[in-house]
Amino acid sequence: MSLRAFRSALGLSLYDNPLPNGDRWIMQRLTNVVHEYYEGWFDVLYRMQARYRCKSGHDWTSSWTMILFRFYRNEKKHFGLIRLKRFGQRCAKCKDDREYYTGSCTYEEVWYITQCVLFHILQKCYEKRPIRDLDVLPYIIGIQNVPSNKPGGMAHQKEYCEACAANYCKEMFKELNKKH
Repeated sequence: MSLRAFRSALGLSLYDNPLPNGDRWIMQRLTNVVHEYYEGWFDVLYRMQARYRCKSGHDWTSSWTMILFRFYRNEKKHFGLIRLKRFGQRCAKCKDDREYYTGSCTYEEVWYITQCVLFHILQKCYEKRPIRDLDVLPYIIGIQNVPSNKPGGMAHQKEYCEACAANYCKEMFKELNKKH
C-alpha cells in the first residue's frame, strides 16, 4: 500500500479515462494532517483492511486502516493535486514499541480506493452527480468490477491507532463520509 501503488492506480485510471477539461492530476504524500480548512480543498477519509508486521515480527490484520485524501483543483491551470496520508497502527504485543507501522494491502484494494477518490473528485471538483449525470460513468469502474469490502473483525483498538491519536478516526470518519 505504498504511495507508488496509489500513484500507479491513479495514473492508469486517468490514462484510460482522463478527467473533464484535460486536467492533469498528481498525487503526493500528505505530511501535515492538521484539522484546518483551506478554501477549495476537500478531505475524504477511507477505512480499509490491511495487514501489518512490526519490527519484532508480530503479524496482524485490521479492518480499521485509515487513509486520508486531501484534494484540490486549480481550474485556471487545469491542474489537480491529491495528498495522501496512510495512518499506521502500533503493535499490541510489543508494549514498549511506540512506532506506528503502515499496513499493506492488495493492488485490487488500492485500485478500489483510488476509484472512490476519483468519484469524490468528480463530485466535488466537477460537480458531477451519479444520479443526474450519466457522463460520470466513463471515469469510474463499475461496482461489479471492484473487490467487495471485507467484514470488520475485531473492535477498533483506539490506543494503537495513529488516526485516533491524530483525532481523525471514528467520529471524523462518520463526519467526512456522511451523506449530504
